Amino acid sequence: MLNDPSMKPFAAAVFAAVVLVSGAAGATGEDTAGTFGHVTAYAKGGKTVVAVEVCPTRQSAPDYAACGEPFRARVKEEMCRGLGRGEHAWFYQAGAGPLVHQTAVCR
Repeated sequence: MLNDPSMKPFAAAVFAAVVLVSGAAGATGEDTAGTFGHVTAYAKGGKTVVAVEVCPTRQSAPDYAACGEPFRARVKEEMCRGLGRGEHAWFYQAGAGPLVHQTAVCR
């Protein structure tokens, strides 16, 4: 699934620890990634989904600000745990918006 072997531990750790998907029957991270009301983390290549979370709503709209920051922090924590020291690139997406490059600096 991942072309970069160094990302496999990260993807497995993050996917197992962080993925939270909607309660719809049969929903998976792949089903909801990049969709309205969700935040998504992608591996370095920007194609492999490693984590998805549903955002709470506020005034009938997804509150990306409330869920985005803690989601990114959890992904970075898991990335550092899985990949160790150094700088590790990944992508973040709020809803169906553009992918935003992120870097986890692990000490």
